[in-house]
Amino acid sequence: MSVHESTPIAPLAATETMDAVRIRRTRSRRPWSHVPRYTLLIAVAAITAAPLILMFFTSLKTLPEVLADPPAVLPAHPQWKNYAEAFTQFPFLRYLANTLMLTAGRVIGVLVSSILVAWGFARFKSNWNGPLFMLCLATMMLPPQVTAIPVFVMFLKLGLYDTYAPLIIPAWLATNAFFIFLLKQFFEALPEDLLNAARIDGCSEWRILWSIGVPLCRPILWTVAVFTFLGSWNDYFSPLIYLSDERRYPLSLGLTYFMSASRDAAFGSYWNLMMAVSTITMIPAAILFFIAQRAFVENAAAGGVKQ
Repeated sequence: MSVHESTPIAPLAATETMDAVRIRRTRSRRPWSHVPRYTLLIAVAAITAAPLILMFFTSLKTLPEVLADPPAVLPAHPQWKNYAEAFTQFPFLRYLANTLMLTAGRVIGVLVSSILVAWGFARFKSNWNGPLFMLCLATMMLPPQVTAIPVFVMFLKLGLYDTYAPLIIPAWLATNAFFIFLLKQFFEALPEDLLNAARIDGCSEWRILWSIGVPLCRPILWTVAVFTFLGSWNDYFSPLIYLSDERRYPLSLGLTYFMSASRDAAFGSYWNLMMAVSTITMIPAAILFFIAQRAFVENAAAGGVKQ
């Protein structure tokens, strides 16, 4: 009886092997099948990178070359000294320190506050859980320009104008509903048996959150951190409202101040130096994005895993 039952296994394995060989041969006969796909990807990448490449080439030109008509894409003689001159005329290190301080305060605040609120929505069930979560999501429908004036008046009356407090404090109050939604969905997908095992071992909810929940959602935390970093690094609107002292400007606002403060009588603003500073400003954000690519892939893969 066992012999008759085991005989179909060999033909099945052979069939699967032959199918794999047939698919491999079919793919090998079509070496040009991926050419249209890669051609489209290369074209999209070239269109996306064209402004960045043009910015870099402009940073190596002289000011008359920048304003020439018709403009030339490549500089006649690359002026690498533009970068050194930009550092002498532009207080880059001071603006960079301000930007890093603001960005670090915002990233840490968003991560901590979003984790706490999302864990509460995901693991502590009550009759008010659903309405409060819907109210939280409803804040995404309001553009920030709508609440800018009342929030500005509030911080002005608190005596916090021209300080970093209005730029950092909101990040610690879980004001980004989208990040809360992302973390809540992941926390709800955690196996209940794993959490119950931790409770049996004597872990408190606080210990479960920071020892189990946070390490498991590391890819999503990377995503939240990168998006918060990029949003804070490029933020121009908020510093423009709350900061008036030029010494406190971040890079986004300092570039505009430098453009208006450094002007040539014959040619206007030093656009070549502006492009040099902009190129340097872009490098940290680009490096962080490429480092976090793996986390984005893990986040997408984790989205397909269910309990």
